[in-house]
Amino acid sequence: MSKEIKAVSTTTINNLVALRNERIKADAKGGVLFKANNYLYNTLADIYFAVSEIVEDKELVKAVREYYAEQRAKEPKSYPAFKTNTPNIYDVCVRLVFADSETTVKRANAYTRVLKILSKTTDAFSNTEELIEYFKANGGIEGIDGDLIKNKEQREKERKAKNSDVAKLKERFVDVKTDYKKTVNISAVDKAAAELAGTNVVLVGVVGKDGSIVVKHVCAEKEFGTRTAANCGAGVVSAALNNMLSVNAEALKELDEKPEPTVGIEAALNNKVNNAIKNRIKQNNADADVELENAA
Repeated sequence: MSKEIKAVSTTTINNLVALRNERIKADAKGGVLFKANNYLYNTLADIYFAVSEIVEDKELVKAVREYYAEQRAKEPKSYPAFKTNTPNIYDVCVRLVFADSETTVKRANAYTRVLKILSKTTDAFSNTEELIEYFKANGGIEGIDGDLIKNKEQREKERKAKNSDVAKLKERFVDVKTDYKKTVNISAVDKAAAELAGTNVVLVGVVGKDGSIVVKHVCAEKEFGTRTAANCGAGVVSAALNNMLSVNAEALKELDEKPEPTVGIEAALNNKVNNAIKNRIKQNNADADVELENAA
């Protein structure tokens, strides 16, 4: 570590430790100071600008992380552990100031979320006063964090809607009209037909110069044969179905305008197989009749 890096990191750490000590004293008196919004906003602003000075420098970020790790090694109960070896620098600095026990981690995490939101806002803050005014104008900690929660809820809502579309696609897979109509048989799938019937798979292959595809691998959404849940390729199938949703939007839209199928996908597939067998039997019988006529 260069002298310059060490000097800057030492100054940053000393400032954060001073904020921590002040907060500990306030907590000992019932947290009176931190129940005053201005005082809390001021402390968060100090952390925000402290991080802003080092966030772009990997060596400085590393130095602050290492300081926290060293303190935790000395006093594990006073410096709660992170779930990763390289925690976000905002997490480290906020926890250094606000968390000196496991019970205070939740509070620190809430403050961290707010500072991370502020770091991504298009508003530029040149000093503590501007940041404090931003807190006040946007509903304080709860208001800013509440927006984050709303965003999470919206993403969750979108995720559920997408999952619903995937479920619809899987349920009515046979009915979806696309340009691909080729039916192929893969030995690995044939052997596991009882396990995989009615499920979705992805075939991985190489396209030849003549346009033919040499299939080399199969991914399934459930375990089969010697393939376990860990290596069956369920994630690949899920990604492929999502891709199919985006590419075949119009075809899938048509499904909404049609009545639900009277049979499920597995039954539909079985019907196709049964019909194929019946047609083969009819063809065999017809060939046999021709042979008999020729023999006569």
